[in-house]
Amino acid sequence: MMYLENYNLEEKPFQVNTDKRFLWFGDSSKEIVAALKKAILANRGIVLLTGNIGTGKSTIIDWIADTFTKQSIIAKIDHPDLEPLDFFNFLSDRFKIDKKFESKSAFLVQLRNFLRNAYASQKNILLIFDDAHRIKTDLLKELGLLSDIEIHHKKMIAILLAGRNDLLKLLNEEKLGNVADKIATRCHLKPFAESETSKYIIHRLKIAGAKRKIFDQEAIREIHSFSKGNLRLINTMCERALTTAHSDGMPRIDAFVIKNCRKELALKFGAKNRAPHLQALPTQKENQKAGAYRSKEHIRKKLWPAAFLIFLVILSGYLWYNLRSPGSPRWAPEEIAPQQYNFPALEKKEDLMWHITWMVVPGLIS
Repeated sequence: MMYLENYNLEEKPFQVNTDKRFLWFGDSSKEIVAALKKAILANRGIVLLTGNIGTGKSTIIDWIADTFTKQSIIAKIDHPDLEPLDFFNFLSDRFKIDKKFESKSAFLVQLRNFLRNAYASQKNILLIFDDAHRIKTDLLKELGLLSDIEIHHKKMIAILLAGRNDLLKLLNEEKLGNVADKIATRCHLKPFAESETSKYIIHRLKIAGAKRKIFDQEAIREIHSFSKGNLRLINTMCERALTTAHSDGMPRIDAFVIKNCRKELALKFGAKNRAPHLQALPTQKENQKAGAYRSKEHIRKKLWPAAFLIFLVILSGYLWYNLRSPGSPRWAPEEIAPQQYNFPALEKKEDLMWHITWMVVPGLIS
């Protein structure tokens, strides 16, 4: 990118990559990583990692896979919406069993032999599921059974399920039986606090070769306001800000640049503070607000004709009472309107309303 030379950077600091040099964990993330590592080492069965889009789940499971690669045989499943038999054949290929199975029982026989060899070699088995909220219930049941397999009282298969918060609802379904009870460790990722956002940006710029301050503190504050601590949105905004500031010839990025980029991103993506990877279905809270608004609008449309009619009735009664009160002069109808008017028959309520309005409103104006 052209901005690299302008800001004396050796590489793009905010691109999505698996380079461990750019990896930075916030305070809460460090605790979660430590808990996951401890649970997997202890082979406690099923380990759960949840978090919204862009909170860094994939980054953590990549780090876990890299950390355990020497001591474990790892199968990482990026597309977890498999039927059980397809999943068994995937494991067969990953574990180099080199057989295609037509039944679950045939697979389990070969898996038992594979696990005995792993036990003898002091190797652990780790299954990692990304986007685990997409797992089918039949496969979740099978994972519950796999997590129970033991050799000499040692659990042989550790399972890490990483997914969005919907995964919690899925695990609590009654048809899954006691699968949720087999979860040994539960971890939930939260967005960065403002201080963590600042440290994250500074860290990535430093790794990319920055020798001076590029984002001032007000700019970082605006970035956090925009992203709400979401890693993907932080990266998106920082990349956009570097490109924009370079094209404008600015040596440093301030809050003004971030605010302009925020407007541009809002126009581009069609929604404020929302990037394409976050343009999912509305949240339940958003749906509730929209439903309440639509209900209120519907009630208003239904009630205003009735309210207007009631107003006219009250107004007519008020005028009639005042005209007939003792203090008012008594005028005979023919003195007020000696000429007789023959009104046509009113066939519709709308006609009646119109004539009442025609008679009452001029009197109010006068």
